[in-house]
Amino acid sequence: MNKILTLSLVIFALTACSSERKPSTVDIDAARAAGVAAAQYAATLEQGSMEQENAVLRIRARESELRRQGFEAEADTFAAAAERVLATIF
Repeated sequence: MNKILTLSLVIFALTACSSERKPSTVDIDAARAAGVAAAQYAATLEQGSMEQENAVLRIRARESELRRQGFEAEADTFAAAAERVLATIF
């Protein structure tokens, strides 16, 4: 879970310093890695448990927060990466 938070903070730090809205490859790679990490964490939890549902909801909340902050491409990448991993367990 700490990896997810760390990767999420990296995304914000990298994009907050940028004045242009075109995301860099580093931003997209960080969003992808964060999405995969969040989904892999959810996959480790008991299938159908409240903890697993909570982990999936946190993924959606993170995606929404990225969009709210104006990071559309990063949110798309984060969500798509998480969805690919989650599709293998659900």
